[in-house]
Amino acid sequence: MGTIRTLSETQLKNRREKYEAIVNNNIRNSHVDVNTPELAYLFGILWGDGSIYNSNFPTKNKYIYIGINESDFLDIKYLFKENWRINSRMRKNRSKFITEAVNFDVNLSSFLYKNDYSEKSLKSPSKILSHIPKNLKHYFWRGYSDADGCFYISKNKKVFQYALAGSYDQDWSDFENLLKLLNIQYTVKKSFLKNSKYSVVRFCKKADFIKFGEYIYQGTEIGLSRKFDKVIEAKANVHQCQHSEK
Repeated sequence: MGTIRTLSETQLKNRREKYEAIVNNNIRNSHVDVNTPELAYLFGILWGDGSIYNSNFPTKNKYIYIGINESDFLDIKYLFKENWRINSRMRKNRSKFITEAVNFDVNLSSFLYKNDYSEKSLKSPSKILSHIPKNLKHYFWRGYSDADGCFYISKNKKVFQYALAGSYDQDWSDFENLLKLLNIQYTVKKSFLKNSKYSVVRFCKKADFIKFGEYIYQGTEIGLSRKFDKVIEAKANVHQCQHSEK
């Protein structure tokens, strides 16, 4: 039998430093031009629903994961063609299928890691927004809204509410700045549940509901149809009310 070769502590240390240097170099040199509505939207939905794996392993390159309800994924499937591995499975303890997409592209995952995607449950998306041109920023917010936002209309069409939910310690600075820019009145609330805690930004005026919807849904058609339909429904309700008043 041959002898089993073991590495000394010094050799292991040198190996770790070598791989860590490679990963750091990949992160430092990563760059993506956010120059299309599709990419800006993708970065938004990844900010909400995506995850960066290997974040806590300095010697390993990062990779991107996102899981979306299968019915929703069909609306945006075309965004996940290049370098994405797609798989569908039944969500545990639920009756719906989830579609999982994984991307091992080193440049893309390193770029998102560098721009706080591994800490997005705490931070505001300031870094990634700095890479997105002004005329494309609403696509980022559309993607983020599709991930974590909710347009709610009551059955009697008297309650119109929008809410964007996040972690208890979520930094909402950039979203708050956007709402102020749009002159939308909002509240930020932190809540404890039995087994979890969260924070949510909410606004409840129909006019603000529509104003925000018109902002994020301007331009190219990308995103989840079921959420866009709520904005269409709200705008139709306004026209019906105006007609009934005449």
